[in-house]
Formats: sequence, C-alpha cells, structure tokens
Amino acid sequence: MPLLVGLWIAGCGFFEFGAPEHAADTGGGGSSTAGATATGASSGTGGSGGTAGDPPSGGAAGDTEQGGTSGSAGAAGAGDGGAGSGQGGAGLAQGGSAGIATGGSGGGAGTSGQGTTLLVTQGLRLWLDAASLAGQGPIATWPNRAIGESDATQPLVARRPILGMVDARPGVTFDGNQWMTFAEGFEDFSAGLTFFLVARFDAPGICTEIFQVSNGQEVDDMSVQSDVMISDPGVLAFEVSNANVGTDPGVLGGTNLMLATIVVGTPEDATIFIDGITARSEVDPLFVPATVSRSQNFLGSGLYLNCDPFQGVVFELLLYNRTLSTEDTELVNGYLEEKWNCCGG
Repeated sequence: MPLLVGLWIAGCGFFEFGAPEHAADTGGGGSSTAGATATGASSGTGGSGGTAGDPPSGGAAGDTEQGGTSGSAGAAGAGDGGAGSGQGGAGLAQGGSAGIATGGSGGGAGTSGQGTTLLVTQGLRLWLDAASLAGQGPIATWPNRAIGESDATQPLVARRPILGMVDARPGVTFDGNQWMTFAEGFEDFSAGLTFFLVARFDAPGICTEIFQVSNGQEVDDMSVQSDVMISDPGVLAFEVSNANVGTDPGVLGGTNLMLATIVVGTPEDATIFIDGITARSEVDPLFVPATVSRSQNFLGSGLYLNCDPFQGVVFELLLYNRTLSTEDTELVNGYLEEKWNCCGG
C-alpha cells in the first residue's frame, strides 16, 4: 500500500481496489420495523384516556369525566412505536398517552422503556440495537428497528457474528471473519446524513470495514472503516467516492466502548466526533452521496481492496438520511452515552 505523509489512506483515496474474497458469499435481508414495548403504569380513577403526544413531548392529559381530574401524561418509552400495557396509560416510544380512569383521581403515567427516549426519529433509516436482541450465540438476522432500510442478515452459519454479554452489556462480536448484509436500498442522502456507532474496536488494522454500502467496488460507495495515517493505525475514516476524512491515528483501539459520530452537511462538509468531541472536519462536495439505490451493502465488511472485515463489538448503530442539527446530534449522543454508560457521558 502506498503511504503519504500527512494523509490517511482510506478506501479509494489513494489506491486501486479489487473485490475481496471475504465479501463473495453474502445475501440481503428483508425489512423489519420492530418496536420495543414500554411498561404502562397502574390505572387511576379519574379522567378519560388522553391521546398520545407527538415526539419529543409526553402524552396529553386525559379529559375529566364524572367529576374526576385529568390523567397525567405518560412518560416516553425507548421503543420505536411500541405501546405500553396496563390501564394506567400506555407509554409510547415518542410520547406516552394519558392515564385512563372512570372517576376520581387521574391515571398514572406510563413508564419509560429501556434507556432514555430516543428523541430524534425524523430521517432515521437504520437502527441496530444489541439490547433489543434476545438470547446469545450466532445471529442470522439483526432486525432494523427503524422504518427504512432492511434488516442485517447472514445466511451462512460460519459467517454469523456472535451475540453475548460484553463488559456486562449485550453486544454483537465480529471476529474478522464474520459480517452481515442488507438488501438493496440506501438510496437518498440528498439532505445529508448522520451516523452514530457505539462499538469496541479490538483490532483496528490497516483497513477494516465497519459499514459499507455501494454498487460494487468503488461504485457509488460510502464507507465507515478503521485506517492508517502513514503507518500508524487507529484512524476512524469516512469515505464517499474519492472524498475522505479521518481522525488522528491511535484514536481507535483498546478495551473501552467508543461513540463515533459522523455528520455530513449539505452541500459539502463532513465532521467526525469521537465521544462527542470534534476529531476532524473536511470540505468536499463528494461527501454527499449520490442519489442511487445501492445493492452491495455490508455490516462488518465491504468490497475495498486491501481491507478486511471488522474485528470488535457493535452495540448500537444509527443512520439518518439527513443532517442532524447540533442540538439533535447532542440529544442522540446523550441517549447513547446514558444507555451504554460509556463514551464520556
């Protein structure tokens, strides 16, 4: 691999690529929009049920009936659209409904689900959450909790990553020979994109592909990967076509969870944050991916020459097809830091 002083080497930035053997035996997955269910509180005795609130606010209070006071608003649950149970009021993912009662005091609020509320849902296309998976062992399908792209799948048993407890947290481990694929999609990023990843980077080598979508080697490609600067590893790199941006070396690696955030703003800038701190920003109009359906889509692998499958643990991944504002980016970072008890939070 040619190495240049002061420049990190990523994907197609400075060398030609050929399709690697590790990406040949793959398959796409069907779509899924599973939602987590929040737990409702016990019923009250006054006010008829209120309607669900719009995100990010809580649900509206219930109307009074037969002299009873209104039900209190339900607290938001973390699931994407799952209704909470119980007569005390359902907690919705993006705003709980009010308590239900037939007289007397208001019904209790629905309680929140796992973690804090994911306040930002507009433009969310891909949401992979290890905490939403059950059991342990090889996983054939990792359901996408967002309404957007397909699930991540792996029909080959030998290539399936492993679900288990990692550092007392549920995580999906990739050993450098395992990956998953998505069905065709990942088409429209004309409004920019925002990418969040909570992961442990066990072996950030010369180039290990973490998330990559394309129409073939160096065709409509968009990639998140580890890389090198000169010969020093531990660079987190983001690449679209011939445009790339990367952190300093030595950023990735170690035993701690890290939160990587990539924000691409129209018409031309891309910024990488590590644990909420700005690591690098570059300007290039190619950072906004072309609007085209992509058919070669990977989690933990890709099609770049001289790159290898990812080694490490993925805990949660979010992809938006728009540029999140500074405030919304901070909200999602805060959600991930609190949920995983990591990453500077």
